[in-house]
Amino acid sequence: MSSRTEAMSRQLPRQSQPIPFFRTTFFRATAIVALCILMVVMTTEFMGMRRMTDSIRDWTAIRAEEASHGVAGSIAGAVKFIRADVAGPILAGFIANLPGDVLGIQARRNDGSLLAETVTDQFDRAAADRIAREALASGQPVHDLKAGVWAYPTLFGEGQERVGVLVSQWSAEERIEKAMQEWVPATLFSFAVFLVALCLAATLFYRSIS
Repeated sequence: MSSRTEAMSRQLPRQSQPIPFFRTTFFRATAIVALCILMVVMTTEFMGMRRMTDSIRDWTAIRAEEASHGVAGSIAGAVKFIRADVAGPILAGFIANLPGDVLGIQARRNDGSLLAETVTDQFDRAAADRIAREALASGQPVHDLKAGVWAYPTLFGEGQERVGVLVSQWSAEERIEKAMQEWVPATLFSFAVFLVALCLAATLFYRSIS
């Protein structure tokens, strides 16, 4: 009798152990899809952010070069005749029209001495002095993209006599910060789309795989 019982027990199928959820095909497939979609979303957002910041910095550099050339020409007479009362308001009006973009602007004479300036607390005087000396020594426009400083010779008269140099410092950080604030809703929307796509994929997997 005991031998028959043992034989019957050997013939009965063993009850399978439940598979942990994180080891199921459903979970693994959903995790793979989630990872792939997340990588695409993050890569797209990162590349878009880089393009945006690079575009703002490039635009700032172009504007700085063009504005330096224009202002240098407008104050050439004031620098030639040492008229700080004329150069000062021009510089002040220029920086007032570009708040946040221009950290400071200076008009210097040929010997490097300061004729007039309008600067903010963020203005880098050391970098401005260095770039001004380079521009005066070479007689050519000089800029330092890292410091955001541009120096442009001031030329007077038909003979284009060099009478000094205009130095300005520019920053793209405020515009980048504003753009980033506008970027946040778009990023949140992208992640919302990611969650919807993930839920859809999980539903399809649950119906067809699990």
